[in-house]
Amino acid sequence: MIAPQLIRVISLTKRPAGHTPAAFWQQQRARANETNWCAALQQSGCIMWTQSQPINTEYAAQDPVADWVDEYDFADIASAESWRRQLFAHTPDALMALTDVVIAKACPAHLNPNSLTRVLRFAKKREDLTTPQFRRYWKDSHAPIACASPFLSHYVQLHVNDWEYQQQPPKWDGFTLSCFTSIEDISAHAQHPAGAEAAKDTQHFLSPTPSPRLIIQCAATIQPT
Repeated sequence: MIAPQLIRVISLTKRPAGHTPAAFWQQQRARANETNWCAALQQSGCIMWTQSQPINTEYAAQDPVADWVDEYDFADIASAESWRRQLFAHTPDALMALTDVVIAKACPAHLNPNSLTRVLRFAKKREDLTTPQFRRYWKDSHAPIACASPFLSHYVQLHVNDWEYQQQPPKWDGFTLSCFTSIEDISAHAQHPAGAEAAKDTQHFLSPTPSPRLIIQCAATIQPT
């Protein structure tokens, strides 16, 4: 289902050269205590701000695509875009997108969604599909396949908002947040028939060019209003 009037600004940031991941994470977390930043966020109309960082093993082979992920939820596109403009002035090198939140599998009541390990995947549509065709297949056909896996606790699709396409073609058409109770459940999901079928099904709507993936964990959630 599409969460009513919920627009998410997602921002992915790389750490500056010479900074360790731990030092950068500490710097990013400190923003939650900055009076001016929090006041501006409260005035923006933000409903929820989620900070996430890659798990440590993401650095084992090579640097991940991002060292920090911020998610800001708003009730309307105008407020979200206004906040993104402020974000861009603060971190012009970050990858940002305005997205519509589609909750394909809600988190069970007995689980805390902030404690889950999340796999963030970048989505680029097949060139022969229109954007509406891509979104429809992703939401109506692909999501039920993936959600049949008992190891997938929570599944959210972030569809890049139409506003983005009116400006210029976005680099990505969306993002997925697949949420699990543990790292082991990520592997179990991939081996489960539903997970394996979901991976195979991506050929029907995603570009064949490999897209980035990032395993993240929540660092903090803030309710500015």
